[in-house]
Amino acid sequence: MKIQELRIGNYVFDNLGGVLKIKGLSLASDISHLRPIDLDDNWLEKFGMEDGIENEHFKFMAVYNDGWNIYFEEKEGYGNARFSSTGFYSVHEFQNLFYAMTGLELAIKNQNE
Repeated sequence: MKIQELRIGNYVFDNLGGVLKIKGLSLASDISHLRPIDLDDNWLEKFGMEDGIENEHFKFMAVYNDGWNIYFEEKEGYGNARFSSTGFYSVHEFQNLFYAMTGLELAIKNQNE
């Protein structure tokens, strides 16, 4: 994991196995004690994405089929773009892709922060 992959709000493991939410970063930050969290169904549920996220502008889904497949579709009138990709294995990569595609932050639902 490289510092350039991380954004404020990303979830990662610390060296003790605890989940951390990135609160601040700089290119000089030491992240040697951090490691990525594997993306799984449990994390999709934490993000409220059991069946994907859909609103009036887009539909965003993640489906596991020999690796994670990410699907994004803008609804008619919003460009009707379609995107699918594989190769996303970690929670922070998934959060970053969701933000890049939707402009919205993906965070754990019902968590007291």
